[in-house]
Amino acid sequence: MPKISESEILTILIFYHYSGYKCFEYYYKALVLNDLKTYFPTAPSYNYFIELIERVALPMAILAKLTCQQAEKTGIYYIDAKALPVCDMLRAKQHKVFAQTASKGKSSMGWFSALSST
Repeated sequence: MPKISESEILTILIFYHYSGYKCFEYYYKALVLNDLKTYFPTAPSYNYFIELIERVALPMAILAKLTCQQAEKTGIYYIDAKALPVCDMLRAKQHKVFAQTASKGKSSMGWFSALSST
């Protein structure tokens, strides 16, 4: 089992947003596992890495909050309420990532699985 640190997981997740890649899976497999192998020699397979993301959920939330607190207050804010399909609810019980923290509900758009942001 690969030994990747939480700081390495956070670094990979943060760098993705600056990388220009539109698909995280392609970014991880093409860039992290190949081109950045010298920087992340203990990087696990993509599927195992996805399972490890839950370990850094709290530090990532704290980092996001601190970043927002330090951002310039302009008085103009945007909220994107677009639904992002993650998984088919028929297969929801098979998913292990965030199994303890995710909840399901129903809206006018149908059934969904979500993490609470409050």
